[in-house]
Amino acid sequence: MVRYRTTETTFSAASTDQIVCVSGMRVFSLCEHHLLPMWCDVAIGYIPSDKVLGFSKFARITHQFTHHLQIQERLGQQIADEVSRITGTNHVAVIIKGEHLCMSARGIRTPGVMASSVMRGSFRTDRDLRAEFMQMIQP
Repeated sequence: MVRYRTTETTFSAASTDQIVCVSGMRVFSLCEHHLLPMWCDVAIGYIPSDKVLGFSKFARITHQFTHHLQIQERLGQQIADEVSRITGTNHVAVIIKGEHLCMSARGIRTPGVMASSVMRGSFRTDRDLRAEFMQMIQP
């Protein structure tokens, strides 16, 4: 896996008790099972330790993993791993909602949105924190 140097931009954190999140990022990839397109809306949240990630880096990290044959569940894990690696925190949450043309354009031919989540650190153990994140990413 080639890591794009441009995803490494971080800044000193002003606070370590807040959720930082970005939502509404729409990305496209190819399903590794059927070689058909899928689109995914991605939301990422984390609690900084001593570094915050540059705003555009969320999209760069996400795109880095969508440029390969992909499954949605792995995509969420890869994004969480990379955000955690770069920022040095294990408090990371990723929500992905996607439509897969392998379902809507072939086979059963019924559109549907699949949702998957990765919750790590406090997002996994603290119900109130998880609820706050979920509220923040609502349109």
